[in-house]
Parts: sequence; structure tokens; C-alpha cells
Amino acid sequence: MELYETGAVLHYPAGHIARGLEEIRLVLREFLAAAPRMTAAPVSAVLTGDLALTSGLWTMEIPGPDGRPIHASGKTAEVARRQADGTWRMIIDEPDFTATS
Repeated sequence: MELYETGAVLHYPAGHIARGLEEIRLVLREFLAAAPRMTAAPVSAVLTGDLALTSGLWTMEIPGPDGRPIHASGKTAEVARRQADGTWRMIIDEPDFTATS
């Protein structure tokens, strides 16, 4: 949760916006309960002042209802803001930019 600002938004799953740390925590807890195996790679970062637009690629394997793995992949887009202590926290997180809204 340290990755997010207090008022951040997370667009996940497709069509749902989690607003604020408590809603984001619930979404991520449910996602992680499915025991996904993920790999991620950064693609780009564009900075202006204290804002950054970042993107990446990911692949995932998650157990399906029948126990057989389901494979997925996608692109991410995030907006982060530099904090007073110099660290960065996300204010907008779009983990699957390829999903429908």
C-alpha cells in the first residue's frame, strides 16, 4: 500500500474504480488471494516536475476454476507524484490498459 497516495484510484477489475487506500486494499487482497504468478517489466517513464507517467508489460498465470493455469498478459499505465521525502507514489493505477472500461 506504500505505492499509493491516500486519494489514489485503481482501475481494476475492468469497469471498476477503487478510490482511496481502503478500497484499493480490498481489491488487491482479493486479487492476491487467487495466488497469481506475475512477471512485470517497465517500458517507459515520462517526467514533468513532480509527476511521472509510467508504463509496463506484464504476464500472469493464475489457477483456473478447474485448477489448470490461465495465462494472461497486458500493458500498464500509471501516474505517480513525487512526495516531499523524494519517494514516488501512484495517484492513478491502470494495471490492464488493454482491458475494456
